[in-house]
Amino acid sequence: MKKGKEHLKDGLPLELLVNMQRLREEGEWFEGELHPSALDVREDELLGIAGPLRYRVHVMVAGEEVLARGWVAQCLRCVCGRCAADFESDFEDPEFFASFPREETLEFLDLTPELREGILLALPNYPVCNEECRGLCVRCGANLNTQKCSCPPGAREAKWAALDQLSLKRPES
Repeated sequence: MKKGKEHLKDGLPLELLVNMQRLREEGEWFEGELHPSALDVREDELLGIAGPLRYRVHVMVAGEEVLARGWVAQCLRCVCGRCAADFESDFEDPEFFASFPREETLEFLDLTPELREGILLALPNYPVCNEECRGLCVRCGANLNTQKCSCPPGAREAKWAALDQLSLKRPES
């Protein structure tokens, strides 16, 4: 891996560069951490970076291709889609894979964009703090994980009442 002052931030590399001229015939394992800014996402109140991007990747030449296979993970701060609580969780791609055309003139192969893509694809559309999260009461907004709501039992939101009248029986033919 090529390292220099311009490739480090807070002591962590900003990119994963594989020296293609020194890559062993059987391939090599690359394991380590990249600075959190390597993820290159705009942080906001719904998503934040909580740690370095971690990886363990095997890189090898196979015919006319360079193959990278392994694992990549990143700890992120999110807002739960059910209860709106902040939480941190590791998001990972345990089956990371990338393929590149082999170029004889290529001195260094930068795997950073593919590692980033592996993490972004691992993000759920609807992050939850835990699978048992009970969410918020649809009527009063109480967090059902931490308190009981004051709504009467069995009360249903009026906008869904029409579904109670729906008949799911199929007509006889």
